[in-house]
Amino acid sequence: MRSARSHRPSAPIQQLAQAARPAEPKRILAGIVAAGSGWNPPLGQPLIEALKNLDEAHRLDLGCALDAGIFELPEGADVDDLVCTDAEVGLAMFAIRLVARLNSVGTVPALDYDVYTSALTHPRSQ
Repeated sequence: MRSARSHRPSAPIQQLAQAARPAEPKRILAGIVAAGSGWNPPLGQPLIEALKNLDEAHRLDLGCALDAGIFELPEGADVDDLVCTDAEVGLAMFAIRLVARLNSVGTVPALDYDVYTSALTHPRSQ
């Protein structure tokens, strides 16, 4: 589960013999892929109601049910602007829209590996 308050440190990036300051991490995109949808209609009112009940920290951006199609909630849009496609183009459309959304995010911040690995190490006993 994604949290708007996640601590995601980044590190400086070396650029042409100079270091750039750490970047602010971007909002994490959230998506789901499933073989099918048990809702009737699959991308109809039950989906809309479920998405309406999510706050911004738990927002679901993209989804694909292979037997039903995809949905996409455009950045900054509310559920009334939900975009859906049919199953015949679902998986291809999901892949293209995911890449497009990742492209709009731009370059990701460099990971601060020391922070992420510090939880995996411990001092050696004397």
